Amino acid sequence: MAYRGIGAPAFGYNRATYTLPHPLKGSRNETFEPEQEVYTNILNKLMPQERVLRFVGEYEFSEVSQTTLGLLTNIFNRSLIMMWAPHSDYPKICYPVIVDEFMITPVNGMISIDGLTLKLRGVEPTNFIPNLDNMFKLTNHPAKASVNLLTAGSFVIGDDYVIENEGDTDWGAIGAGTEAALNTNVGSSYIILVTGTTNFTLIGALDSDVGTHFRATGAGTGDGEVIEAEFTATGAGSGTGTAFKI
Repeated sequence: MAYRGIGAPAFGYNRATYTLPHPLKGSRNETFEPEQEVYTNILNKLMPQERVLRFVGEYEFSEVSQTTLGLLTNIFNRSLIMMWAPHSDYPKICYPVIVDEFMITPVNGMISIDGLTLKLRGVEPTNFIPNLDNMFKLTNHPAKASVNLLTAGSFVIGDDYVIENEGDTDWGAIGAGTEAALNTNVGSSYIILVTGTTNFTLIGALDSDVGTHFRATGAGTGDGEVIEAEFTATGAGSGTGTAFKI
């Protein structure tokens, strides 16, 4: 039986922990999706495989503070990894996740709060679903910033990363492609490389400044340029740039 705590969810980012309000009744959905394929042998019998699962969570909140919404908006727009504790009363159960879906719902008559719908996906697989019998196997730490942040020079060829800070690293030389603003794809994450005549706020960015991370809502216009925030490393890299391994 999977563990079901009574605490509200909490998330960790930049070495700080934030507790959200309790989700609406019936709107907390936490599952573990299987990652491995099923194989059969030459006798057409199923071959036992190690269980590999990935955490997926969906939540709806009626009231979330503007401060917390602003932080989550930044995490979503920049495709950053955060630690997610589904139940703050048992913070040992937590997963590094990215935000797949993020929707703010205005609350009538309220200035400082809004509603929120979240869908999260784990970036690392797990072998078991935590329950009251096996929780002692979990490491004893609260929700906190992900340990997957690496500096250029440490990237492994073939691994996938999300750029966190460009620094002085030549990302294009190690697999992060550059695109004209008019070629941006809906849902993909980018970093503004050249503003030019492009108004990036029309396609999902908070501003049009060089270095701004954003998730594209469409193709842009003008002669601005972007670099892909998510990439597969073709080299170890060099310089001061940092990226999360995913």
